[in-house]
Amino acid sequence: MKGLIAAMLLIPLLTACDRYFGVVRSASNLSLVPPYTCVIDALQSIPGIATVSSESRDGSRPLTFHGIEKPDKLTYYHYKYQGVPGWVYFSVSYRGKADFRQGQLWLGVRPNQQSVDTLYPALGHIEEALETQCALGELAVKIHQQCYGVRCGA
Repeated sequence: MKGLIAAMLLIPLLTACDRYFGVVRSASNLSLVPPYTCVIDALQSIPGIATVSSESRDGSRPLTFHGIEKPDKLTYYHYKYQGVPGWVYFSVSYRGKADFRQGQLWLGVRPNQQSVDTLYPALGHIEEALETQCALGELAVKIHQQCYGVRCGA
């Protein structure tokens, strides 16, 4: 009986965790966020990238000792590279801290390894284009990569 009760208590814990799959490359504490038009132009300059779109919105409103702060400013860029969807994301906090992220993430579903292998080279091309065309020279030295349940760099 005790085992049954313990199992019943564990079921919500085991089923409530969603798992991410994919690749994310990120950089924190950038000195600037490039203008919208520069990012669009940089993405469109890469052979194989098509259907670039973007959206801007407010993010969370951090609670600090001073009260509730201004919301983070978020800008997402969506594209397809050789038919595989990817995204680029910039966020700016109320303190002016800028962060960069890009990649492909799936929630609860492991993506086809071939789609990761197809998209992966584009990530480096995007970073290079942003560095050279949008004055983000610090990007390469700050990039950190995380792979979740997929093989990266093939």
